[in-house]
Amino acid sequence: MSDTSGPNLRANDPHSREPVHFDCRLYEGLSELTWWGSRIFTEPVRVRGSAVFNGDYYDVSYVIHGTMHMTCSRCLEDVCVPLEKSFSRIAMEADDSISPWGDTILLDDGNLDVAAMASADLLLEMEGVFLCREDCPGLCQVCGKHKDLSCGCDPNPPDPRFDALRKLLDENIDE
Repeated sequence: MSDTSGPNLRANDPHSREPVHFDCRLYEGLSELTWWGSRIFTEPVRVRGSAVFNGDYYDVSYVIHGTMHMTCSRCLEDVCVPLEKSFSRIAMEADDSISPWGDTILLDDGNLDVAAMASADLLLEMEGVFLCREDCPGLCQVCGKHKDLSCGCDPNPPDPRFDALRKLLDENIDE
């Protein structure tokens, strides 16, 4: 395993077309990420990949493996979500004449910062909704209990904003 800073892509012959492989366990930087007040990563995430020099830039491909600890968006139960995402980026040496675009990573003296790259990619690719199961019924809108537990509440309670109108209608019916 390499350290979290990742490989130095210029450590090999700079004109070599041989891939530079990296295999890191990342926790620092990811441990502060939270979702609805809970830490997403409680153990290190594995990042495995390689970088191949293509004349002017490096093609960087990698896969992130780990487990995210999330909260179900419907019932608020804790959920462990397996993570396996593939990414592909372009890396170039930082230079005054180069302005970064899109998916380009600028190298710092040949060093590929795997932690920064993986953290940014994970945040950008995270889904907005996590469910404990696809058919999760969520919480009762009346009492707040999990809908799997029979609470006996009316699933379509009357809207209290219409109570005054309902009262007028009841009075007109009585007349």
